[in-house]
Amino acid sequence: ALVIEPYILQVIVVGKILENIAKNKIAKQHLSDLISGKKKFTFAFAETNYRFDLNVKGTVVKKIEEKYLVSGKKNFVIGLENTDFIIFPALNQENDSIMLFSISKGLEGVNFNFYNSLGDIRAGDITFNKVELEKNMILGEYKVQDYLDNIEYIIDYATLAVCSDALGIIDNMYEKTLDYSKTREQFGRKIGT
Repeated sequence: ALVIEPYILQVIVVGKILENIAKNKIAKQHLSDLISGKKKFTFAFAETNYRFDLNVKGTVVKKIEEKYLVSGKKNFVIGLENTDFIIFPALNQENDSIMLFSISKGLEGVNFNFYNSLGDIRAGDITFNKVELEKNMILGEYKVQDYLDNIEYIIDYATLAVCSDALGIIDNMYEKTLDYSKTREQFGRKIGT
């Protein structure tokens, strides 16, 4: 009830992605770093004009020799300001697959726009303009439907976590209000009476 960090997106969602979807050596190291708290991660999946659609359409990747060029934009990335690594999907139009990347936040050519959202939650947008990525930044490549099936499960899991978080806050508020009404006095008597 009192955690104000973006725990659900940065720990639960990223942890599930690294545990269930990305199963290579890089993902295992990231998962270890996430669990130990050595590094912070966030997942960037929302795209401009594709509200609630988890399919990747606007962020595309093109392979040129041994490099990968990514262009596109990810919106409303919660926890972006205080993360070390960004995990994001991009559409490989050459073979109609989804590639999952993990990049350092300080990667050259990646632009950020930070802002406060409702409830004063810090978020940001990411713009990729032909950003050059290395092979060692790939967490995996998947058929579109396989990616969607997995990511929908994870987003449902995160939605359940958000509901649990809200119930925790409500329960905490109820207990504090009850305690207050038993101890607060007004006009010489407890207000709970």
